[in-house]
Amino acid sequence: MATTSPTKATESLLRAAQVPAPMFDNLKAQFDQSAQVMGAGWHGPTDIQTLSGLEGQFLWAEDFFSVRTIAFTFDLDKIGFQGTYKLTNGLSIVEEGVFHSVPNNPAIGFAAITLVPNSGQPPRSFVVSGMFTDNEWKIYVALLNKLGANGPVQPPFSAVRIS
Repeated sequence: MATTSPTKATESLLRAAQVPAPMFDNLKAQFDQSAQVMGAGWHGPTDIQTLSGLEGQFLWAEDFFSVRTIAFTFDLDKIGFQGTYKLTNGLSIVEEGVFHSVPNNPAIGFAAITLVPNSGQPPRSFVVSGMFTDNEWKIYVALLNKLGANGPVQPPFSAVRIS
């Protein structure tokens, strides 16, 4: 069976570096472990694999003149894609309802969050243009665009975790 070019290049590199096999195995194991925690950092719109880290409370600047807080709580059997939310201004609940979330999906081309108010007001959808997460995909900052009739509305706003 023929050896592929990348495999030959790797073997040549290891021979030239004179890396002993046990050390190489240790380095490979460390790399494999670190690759499992690649959730940490900034994720652009095409790299949002899950929104399971959305649960919690965020500053919510959807309306630039009235910065509010929003609390997301997933339903126990729907973690990552559905739950309830409460939008507050100070101590007053401004809106509450059900939210739906979907990670980047080739069928729609983006990650999104939709708020469905209990009041009967029309649902509001937001494109997740990017987010900063830890290793467990807990979201600390989300960059969101309102979704209008002609696509994402500019400029985006940030949702910043406060708890």
